[in-house]
Amino acid sequence: MKQRVFALVGVSGVGKTTFLKRLRSILEFQHLSAGTLILEARKASHAERDAVRIRDVGENQRFLLSGFQMFRDKCATRVVLDGHVVIHTLKGIETISPSVFEAIGIDGLLHLSAPPEAILGNRTSDASRSRPQLSVLE
Repeated sequence: MKQRVFALVGVSGVGKTTFLKRLRSILEFQHLSAGTLILEARKASHAERDAVRIRDVGENQRFLLSGFQMFRDKCATRVVLDGHVVIHTLKGIETISPSVFEAIGIDGLLHLSAPPEAILGNRTSDASRSRPQLSVLE
């Protein structure tokens, strides 16, 4: 059986990881986080997770592809990549090239959204992350 690879995308704080943790209780798949894959491929510590975000986006995407190949379980029936199509960097909002998803070989892309107030609440209540402070409008 062919392995199916999906990407679940959405803005930082929308609840992708929480959603996937709940989904795993009813559906078997390997969950890979883009941020973690980039860190692992860069050989960076988890304490550097949010600092890595502001580095060169293209370079990070090359590390993402490398990390995906290193950590993807080739025996898993389904793999879900938890990631982004835009990244908030020091330059502002930068778009992730569709070629990244093509290189991964995804079979489907799903977008998770939520009301801006809920996203802001998620971001401000998550003390484990150091994200840019944005307003509901932003």
